[in-house]
Amino acid sequence: MSTYPSYSIPMTQQDETIQHAVQQYRKRLFDFIRSRVKESADAEDILQDVFFELTNSYRVLQPVEQMAAWLFRVARNKITDRYRKHKPVLYDDFKNPIQKRARILRSSKNCLAPAKILGFYRPIMN
Repeated sequence: MSTYPSYSIPMTQQDETIQHAVQQYRKRLFDFIRSRVKESADAEDILQDVFFELTNSYRVLQPVEQMAAWLFRVARNKITDRYRKHKPVLYDDFKNPIQKRARILRSSKNCLAPAKILGFYRPIMN
């Protein structure tokens, strides 16, 4: 027996559409995400974010017409966002910070006036 109160709230057409989408696409979306993400917990988080976006879309009265295409596109975008956030720090970045800084200056050499480049970096940049 449940200890939670039971409220009788009628489902709207939007709620039914969202519930149907979750039931129909959950496994396919999870498999799709899991094939692109190492950790199962991360895949679950991304899946939850996708369905949250679906709910928000209906909340602002922008119903989704092509449900499968929309869900998979959102999933791809969420995966990309996750990889951008967790960009690995390379060992080379710590190995020689002076050469790294010189590489940055060299790549933006056209943007910087030579007078603004510190004399310390000048020999490295040539």
